[in-house]
Amino acid sequence: MKTGQQPRVFSMAEVDATSLEGQTLPVTESEARALRETVTWMRGFLGRPHPHLGRTGSVCPAINRALQQSLIFFAAGPTVEDEAVLRQSVIDYRDLYLSLEPKSGEEMWYKSVVIVFAGLAESEYGLIDRVQASLKNDFVPHGLMLGQFHPTSQEPGVRCPHFRPLRSPHPLLAIRVMVPGDLLFLTGSREHFNAYCARYSADEVPSELRSKYDLALQQHGT
Repeated sequence: MKTGQQPRVFSMAEVDATSLEGQTLPVTESEARALRETVTWMRGFLGRPHPHLGRTGSVCPAINRALQQSLIFFAAGPTVEDEAVLRQSVIDYRDLYLSLEPKSGEEMWYKSVVIVFAGLAESEYGLIDRVQASLKNDFVPHGLMLGQFHPTSQEPGVRCPHFRPLRSPHPLLAIRVMVPGDLLFLTGSREHFNAYCARYSADEVPSELRSKYDLALQQHGT
């Protein structure tokens, strides 16, 4: 995607089809390859168990259903290393995400938009972390989460500090709806915690996070 272009997303089937002769998308070949490799990583890593995960099931609990129902949309991010430009581009994709079907019902919980930055140099992977952190206030109040992944991510696993679940073959940002388990990431500020509480009642908090919820309630209120 070139700077200034309107955001556009592609289905998984469209990305898969680029491996066939004569099937192309309006992206560069390197961007198409990065999108295909991201799909392969999702199937082969996020969609499978891992010995260091610390629990049963796949690395990402929702990923297999999302893949099966074609509810993951892919985009080629802008090929620039300007933080302000990247932030605006991701906000544009947030607005596109909100306009995409499904907007309600059970399938909504599995919808995501994955923005892959194929042209970002390794020395700039930290830009993905900075953009994600700077945009949290632009997503959480909308009931959305923005996840950051790249090949050198140092973010540890929730249950195993030596596991690196956010390492992906290419730098990317993923937009999805907030789920009850996201309380784990939303107790650090009053604004984020209150946005969570506006969406979920105490009865919907996962049992393993209830003590964390009670502590945040004491600290922040609702």
